[in-house]
Amino acid sequence: MTESNLRSGVLKETLAAIVVENQRAGVVVQTADGTVVDFNPAALKVLAMTAEQLTGKSSLDPSWQAVDLDLRPVPGERHPAMRCLATGEPVHQFPMGVRTGDQIYRWLLIDSWPVDIDGERGALTQFADVTEQITAQRRTAETIKRLQRHALPTPHDGMDWLTVVTRYHGVTPPLDIGGDFFDLFPLSDQRRGFFLGDACGHNLETISTMMMARHALRVAGLHLDDAGQVLSWLHETLKAVPNATFCTAVFGWVAPYTDGVTVRLANAGHPPPIVIGPDRSELVIAHGAVVGVLPDYETPTEVEIRLEPGQHLIVYSDGLQDSMFPRLTVDMLVDRLADTDGTLDAIISEVDRLIGEAETGGRPRQDDTAVMILSCPMAGGARNEMSDTRGAPTRVSRSATSYP
Repeated sequence: MTESNLRSGVLKETLAAIVVENQRAGVVVQTADGTVVDFNPAALKVLAMTAEQLTGKSSLDPSWQAVDLDLRPVPGERHPAMRCLATGEPVHQFPMGVRTGDQIYRWLLIDSWPVDIDGERGALTQFADVTEQITAQRRTAETIKRLQRHALPTPHDGMDWLTVVTRYHGVTPPLDIGGDFFDLFPLSDQRRGFFLGDACGHNLETISTMMMARHALRVAGLHLDDAGQVLSWLHETLKAVPNATFCTAVFGWVAPYTDGVTVRLANAGHPPPIVIGPDRSELVIAHGAVVGVLPDYETPTEVEIRLEPGQHLIVYSDGLQDSMFPRLTVDMLVDRLADTDGTLDAIISEVDRLIGEAETGGRPRQDDTAVMILSCPMAGGARNEMSDTRGAPTRVSRSATSYP
């Protein structure tokens, strides 16, 4: 076959027809109103239809009952072919679930291009059956979500001496997997352990590390009486497990004290917690290396702070900073919280506002965000909102050095 023959328009049309007729992907041709006027044999197989059923069928036909990957309805005018017909621009790699001729939902990956049909705009649409792939992806995603839920707080009884409010927001697909984990758990009627950490990465090793860290911290918190030693326990646990990632964490205990609350905590490479009240805004200065990395780990120093009625301790992951654009420094975060009136409702509203600003920043959320607020309630009792989405001298100071 000569080069001149390959350039022949007739020969090119013949080759195109052979390819279309014999390929596994379905191909349909639609007129300007979305009506199917031609198709290849694979289209009938993929859509489980006869030639009579497919001929004359339109993208606007409600029997397709099309949905997107979030299972939201896709009206006919939003089908790839109709978008292509309306704009004259191709639509590439659009995943869509449709009810086929055998009344079974199939997932299709669709491409649509504008073509000329007797001088009028038409659409040539190709679609492949990707039901197995998407079903497997959805099954994996659901498994990951169930595993991640184990790393979030468990329900607990209310306490009249402590108010607990939490927030968690995951990363934006396609990352899907976040590394934040946190919890508050009972040690006695008048004592609670708490932690908030961040395992490095966005993969299955991250989830494995999260779950190991969560359970290690709970066990160590029950057996040890120094927050720094608890974090050292976590370090040894992660170092002993192949493929575990490193993580940062804050661990502590909280208990009532006269008319306030005492908190003892240690920090392993995590952003510094913040104390906020109507007349107080400070960073909790407690240094320590991340866990799971260094062969020789130095136990972080435990510090103790007091919360008076109406004061709050905010522990958070760096996703609260990193998801903002431009990135929010710790000092900027303290300033945002200090600009409120210092009440719990105002602090919660500001945290929600910060998370909302990250959601509307015009780019995918780069990291998951976890926030735990431990508040010493004013007279009249406490409220507790653990959710998923949703004596000694004070050793707290606002350092003159800016934190990243």
